[in-house]
Amino acid sequence: MGVGNDIPINSSDFNNKQNITNDKGAINGLMSLVLRVISNILHVIITGFCLIVIASFVILSVCYVGGYHPYIVLSGSMEPNIHTGSLCMINTNVPYGDIEKGCIIAFQAGDTMVTHRVVNITDKGIETKGDANAVSDSIITTDKNYKGLNCLSIPYLGYVYQFVQTPKGWIILATVLFGLLILRLIIGKVE
Repeated sequence: MGVGNDIPINSSDFNNKQNITNDKGAINGLMSLVLRVISNILHVIITGFCLIVIASFVILSVCYVGGYHPYIVLSGSMEPNIHTGSLCMINTNVPYGDIEKGCIIAFQAGDTMVTHRVVNITDKGIETKGDANAVSDSIITTDKNYKGLNCLSIPYLGYVYQFVQTPKGWIILATVLFGLLILRLIIGKVE
């Protein structure tokens, strides 16, 4: 034996410690990979979310300036052609005199914007009817309450459009975006 209290080291003890160290390294490597993947996914979600919001704002602004105004369909009177909750784009540049039978137009009826199909044109004005309604509207559309021609309807997008116009909608959108950004920062620091 040598000087002092030499404790013999068993080779299996050495291998076990090395295996534990290797296992910890593998686990840390795997965790790092998982966090990078999650971080990248969050980055894509945040970027996509921001691009959608910006693109929607730009598109709606350009449409509005060009005379295309969005309106939300609140009833099923135009089913099955235009669904409740659809977002309709109304072309306000189409003159009242260019409207023909069969066109879908938007007009003001009191405080309500209505989007219905033209069923008859008389000297008094335009008679309309919802496709799902049994009888025509009791109001005659004239150039005074006529708003424009429906050129596009996107099913169910009106619900989203209506929601984001409310303070609650803005708060929820901002909170989700802020939460995703914070989560991205936390995961980025853990990596």
